[in-house]
Amino acid sequence: MINQRRSSGRSAALIITLALAATALTGCSQSGAAPQATANCPGDPIKLMSITTVDSPAQQTPEIWQGAQAAGLAVTNDCELGRPVQILTCDDKLDPNAGEACAREAVSEKVLAVVGGTSTLGDSIWPILTPAGIPWVGNTASSSLDNTSDLSFPLQNTLTILTAAAQGAKSLGGKKAVVVSLNVPALGGVIDGLKSSITNMGMDFADPVLMPPTATDLNQYAARAIASGADTIIPLVSAALMAPLVTALTEQGVDFTQTHFVGASTVLSSPKLLQTLGDKANGIYAAGFVWPATDTKNTGIAQYLSEMGAAGFGKATNTNSSIASWSSVHIIADLLKGQTDVSPANLVKLLNSSGEIQRPELAPTDFSKSPFPASSPFSKLRAFTDDIVLTEVKNGTSVPVTDGFVNFMQPFTIVGT
Repeated sequence: MINQRRSSGRSAALIITLALAATALTGCSQSGAAPQATANCPGDPIKLMSITTVDSPAQQTPEIWQGAQAAGLAVTNDCELGRPVQILTCDDKLDPNAGEACAREAVSEKVLAVVGGTSTLGDSIWPILTPAGIPWVGNTASSSLDNTSDLSFPLQNTLTILTAAAQGAKSLGGKKAVVVSLNVPALGGVIDGLKSSITNMGMDFADPVLMPPTATDLNQYAARAIASGADTIIPLVSAALMAPLVTALTEQGVDFTQTHFVGASTVLSSPKLLQTLGDKANGIYAAGFVWPATDTKNTGIAQYLSEMGAAGFGKATNTNSSIASWSSVHIIADLLKGQTDVSPANLVKLLNSSGEIQRPELAPTDFSKSPFPASSPFSKLRAFTDDIVLTEVKNGTSVPVTDGFVNFMQPFTIVGT
């Protein structure tokens, strides 16, 4: 069992360079040269890489890099592993070629692991990481190889989180759901799996509404979702398209107190999104495996906010995906304490035998086994928790409406609505 690490909160010298600019040819950006040895933490750096999308019209999530960087800085400041931790960053640009370049960079840099991220390019990245034995810890499993690779240790899974969202809608009284999704190959299997999950829980499933990632006018897609007659809308679109989708729906008369708009907290709990939408966001529900960053009573969230502040990052970066990236680095650090073998192979061994990981900001997670029965289609996925928190946007803030993390494989009680 892994428990939360408590930070000393010291403001030590910044020895992890927080450079975020990607190189033009490969999309990769190291976090600078190896950090210089300091009096309290000398030695060669332990390298981790954070891969996410930064330079794409459809998605920009640099906060995923920042979560990893803040945690790496804190681990180094406390010299928890006897050596500094260096976070390398790489922009996959939502382009398979750039994703492959990130993977090649990870291999050439001999990173211990890739951490965090919401990349949908796993099927391009894994064929390069796998021969090198490099694990990916804290990713969001969406592609086929994300869900089948023995080196994939996700904290979030696209299919299970959206199934949890649908279960939340059913708990709110929803009877028919429609998915509004990007029309990309990686999400086809997610939609098929979601259809099966939704029908198995007794809800009707309307024909999905598919849009290209380059869509700019979302009115026609909003109109099709409304015309489906569904009382539940489940979005599976990028952060850049979420605000236009919500705006198009509300301008066509959708009332979120009557129609359940419920999806993944990885996008729907973003402070930037909520600020952009203003009052339009009220009534939106989100399911997540990460506790919302607005609840500072959660000790894990309090530690995350403290370390993000120490690294110089603002509140707009505090997304669930940033928290997951941050948590991934701390999980690795906790596992490696006292280990003389700091290799990818040993890290994989430790992840597979860690037992339940208990961090207050995360749903209970056990990488050694599936929490789902063998009869469940989820049992074949790289999905390691069946607990979620459901939030509702109230006055521009994501507020938990479940009593802690709850099991999403059955209807659950909504509180405070």
